[in-house]
Amino acid sequence: DITILPMEMLESVFGHLSWPNLASAMRVCRSWKEVGEKPIMLRGFELVANITDEMNVEDVEKTLWSKRFSQVRRWKLVDCFRNPESREGQRRQERTKSQIFKLIWQHSTLEMLNITGLKISCIDPEVLSVLPPKLTHLVMNYDEQIDLSYEARANAYELTGLTSNQANALFSGIKAQDSLTDLLISEDDLAGVNPDLLATVGNKLVKVELRDVGFDQIEAIFSLMAQTTKLETFVLWDTELSYVDADELAREKLEKNSRKSCDKF
Repeated sequence: DITILPMEMLESVFGHLSWPNLASAMRVCRSWKEVGEKPIMLRGFELVANITDEMNVEDVEKTLWSKRFSQVRRWKLVDCFRNPESREGQRRQERTKSQIFKLIWQHSTLEMLNITGLKISCIDPEVLSVLPPKLTHLVMNYDEQIDLSYEARANAYELTGLTSNQANALFSGIKAQDSLTDLLISEDDLAGVNPDLLATVGNKLVKVELRDVGFDQIEAIFSLMAQTTKLETFVLWDTELSYVDADELAREKLEKNSRKSCDKF
């Protein structure tokens, strides 16, 4: 009888199930339901938080620190606020969003965060300057599931609204943190980021996606790359590379290919 499998074996099997299949398994019997509700079962799933006007910050904080959500490592934050009817309404939304973002950003188990489509211009740069200690993946890329016109995608940096101060604070935080490996931030305007800071961060990570990188920034990135780098995948979108020394570019690509990486220039 499969329903009397040892608890450890059930946990191992359930850990490989998709969210819908886990939900179905939990309806088989009481013991399976108890296993499926264990906090450890949520470790491999990406939880999507739809941030809305109705969210209560205190309730969110209680949920985050509850036993059931204590093992969640992957989050995706989605902006679901209605258009405010007044300036006061906008300020109220920004306060709520800032507080909820800070709670999740500073959560002790956070390892992977997707904030694609979340407008974060209201977030205090000081918050972004201190990365979660265990964060390994930060995604701010365009999400194909978000229905945007061609014009909106052409100005995709408006998806998150990352400001120059925020961008510099974020990259300073990445520089000081040692866990992050993947930074996919190809939909934000990074023109205001210090070239040396961008180069240092870019070359300390394993996978990086950027868009419309400036001349000074590109020069700094490749100059440092010639000395030291951990990059295995470097994707540049809408970036002019004609002024980069061809021999240097070829040398970097050859060296990466020798390590069986897949670089996209």
